[in-house]
Amino acid sequence: MAGAPELRLSDVQTALTLEDFRAQLDEQLSGRDKALLDEWCFLEQDYRNVAALLEDAGAELPFAGCLNRSELEGLIACARDEDYKAQGRVQKQLVDFVRQYDAHHQDEGFFAHDVALYRFLSHAARHCPNRMMRRWFTLNLNVNNVLTALLAKRHGWDAARYVMGEGEVQDTIRAHAAEPDLGLSFELEYMHQLSRIVQEDDPVEKERMIDALRWTWLEDTTFFTTFGIENVFSYLVRLGIKARWAGLDVEQGRKRFEEIIDNLRGEARVPQEFVR
Repeated sequence: MAGAPELRLSDVQTALTLEDFRAQLDEQLSGRDKALLDEWCFLEQDYRNVAALLEDAGAELPFAGCLNRSELEGLIACARDEDYKAQGRVQKQLVDFVRQYDAHHQDEGFFAHDVALYRFLSHAARHCPNRMMRRWFTLNLNVNNVLTALLAKRHGWDAARYVMGEGEVQDTIRAHAAEPDLGLSFELEYMHQLSRIVQEDDPVEKERMIDALRWTWLEDTTFFTTFGIENVFSYLVRLGIKARWAGLDVEQGRKRFEEIIDNLRGEARVPQEFVR
């Protein structure tokens, strides 16, 4: 990691691609650390890819998880065999998701990609053995729930109906759904940033703001763990963020990311509930 190129969200290009970095990890990580990333980082992309194939069998899969397209298609076919019993914890999660999709995809309000992301984040936030990674998954779970609830309020809907899962933040939202801050201003130090994000009407700009918040959290949280697996995880996730933005309105995007990061640095600290 000491020799890896520095990453800045506003950079147009990076000297290292996500695919190249993953290849290096395969060569250099211990079996234990590689298994940790396979299950708790790349599994998220497997969920996304399964959701995409369930919605459209011919969907493009721009990013790879642990399983290739053929393996994902085989898993979906196996899951639809009532007598099939999944092997291992990871496969069981994906098989359960396929069966949930088949049972509920025609239900009003069922969105495959949202359900897939929630299933992964809620499981990872509880069970990932690495503390920093659990905090990362919890951050993302909270951000998704809070933004969804705030968006519901903005449209005059009952915010409590759109919260997914159980936990302190979810319970607070449900109990204080009528309040402008959902009762979370003192619980989440980044609540004011989420309130600003939800007011943004441009969906691309909104995604930039969310990714900038996530990026700065990763940088700040791993500042003192240069040689730990936590820094490898942070670098990998940030490479994935950059890969999603590659080639999209490059120059304007670079300037906006610089502005957003500067604002975040000036206004916010690392959420204390995640650094204790």
